[in-house]
Amino acid sequence: TVMENCTNNKGGTIHVKGNIINLRKTDMFCEVGGVTAYRTTNAWSGCKNYADIISEINFTIHPDITDDAAKVTDRSFFIGGVSGYSSMQCLECENYGNIIVKGSYAGEKLFVGGVAGYANLRSTRNYGNVTIDESCSISASRTSIGGVLGGNDGTEEREGVLNKGNLYIGGCSLERHVNNARNDAPAYRYRKISADGKMQQVKEFSLSHALKDDNWDYVSVQQASPVSGQ
Repeated sequence: TVMENCTNNKGGTIHVKGNIINLRKTDMFCEVGGVTAYRTTNAWSGCKNYADIISEINFTIHPDITDDAAKVTDRSFFIGGVSGYSSMQCLECENYGNIIVKGSYAGEKLFVGGVAGYANLRSTRNYGNVTIDESCSISASRTSIGGVLGGNDGTEEREGVLNKGNLYIGGCSLERHVNNARNDAPAYRYRKISADGKMQQVKEFSLSHALKDDNWDYVSVQQASPVSGQ
């Protein structure tokens, strides 16, 4: 059956937290998604997620498992706003929640995407932020972070996808944004992730440079939560 128009519209937060120790020489997969974690049968379309997702997993490989043994198996993490992992086509799906990755990740793959960690995407949109927390420790052999798609094996199609850039200052007020604009201050960390999953991150970036960097359709300004609505 086709999975159609499924929506996680309650908002809130999906918080996956815990410790995982790999004790055996076997494959291990962990998928996290706002609507579906894992899907390998039939296409899915029109699905939307409004919840924030926090992945705070501490994954380690037991020291009795040697490096050579670890390389012959697959221990992978797939995290996405709508779906963690899907080998099927995803049509017209949208994510509005923010994704935050904390913890520590060993193994082979860590794929994180605004819409899906791994999928075949068409006409999909991500409106949330994808953030790898500064405390996060990553030692996975292959790490792919994307605004829309984390990654795939290169054979899946990607058409009509949309992503946004982000200028970031933690706890920034509107007054500070205004002063930065007036003084053209290079006070931001600029993060831009293209639809193919390539991330550009530049420190000491100004508002004017960010506005000129792309032909943006929409520009919004957000202030610190404690003073929101005032």
